[in-house]
Amino acid sequence: HALIFLDPDLAVTLLQRPSIPFSRAVQVNRLLAYTHWRLGEVDKVLPLLTQVFEKGKDRKGKPDSTDVLAVAHYYIEVSELKQARDYIDQALTLSRNSALATLSDAVLLWLERKKDDALMKLKRAKKLDRELINVKTLAYEHWWKTKALTALKEMLEKL
Repeated sequence: HALIFLDPDLAVTLLQRPSIPFSRAVQVNRLLAYTHWRLGEVDKVLPLLTQVFEKGKDRKGKPDSTDVLAVAHYYIEVSELKQARDYIDQALTLSRNSALATLSDAVLLWLERKKDDALMKLKRAKKLDRELINVKTLAYEHWWKTKALTALKEMLEKL
């Protein structure tokens, strides 16, 4: 994971090696998608995230909410807010008390110009996990990029 930040090009090369066992393919695709995301190669991200989303389902056939949020943040960044809304709603259904999903919902509401609702969601996310609402952490540990981070900064100024 650290290599993605230190040398993303090398990370892509290593992650694309054919010797990786199939059982780890979901994890590898997740890391590879994140690496392309960090490199700004946005066009390569969605196909990989789609594979992660489809293959990373649990025994009940439900995807991981973190993977769902990754797809949502992809759509936020490319300004397709309607698609982002679908994925964030799905993440909230999968994990109703997730601070990350609630915070993502707040950001999307802000971008949808529903400012009062966004601030209420932000307060709820803070109650769920006060430490999560850190712009640097979100930028480096999650799928947050410029649009979501800028919206969060604006919201935090309003509180």
